[in-house]
Amino acid sequence: MDTLQISVTRQLDGVNFSLDPLEEIAMEEMFGQKPIRKIFLTYDRQATLDPLIDRVSKFILPAFTGITDPVSLKKIKQLLFIEAGSRKKLKEIVLN
Repeated sequence: MDTLQISVTRQLDGVNFSLDPLEEIAMEEMFGQKPIRKIFLTYDRQATLDPLIDRVSKFILPAFTGITDPVSLKKIKQLLFIEAGSRKKLKEIVLN
């Protein structure tokens, strides 16, 4: 798995970042443990989503997997944030 696709759902008081079932299965096979399926993050209504994704991108992979070892996390090369309803690509982040 080179790319992890993360669905983004905007709520009134925040945003949900979630994995679809196939991504969840692939991550479980790759890392040997069941990932967290959904992360909710509150934010100010005035905040725009793009800078928020930039800020959370380095924390979201360890949060989903529970793994902090940088060598293991390098198996995933990029994060692809997709709007859940429209399936529109919001942001693509290449990881080091």
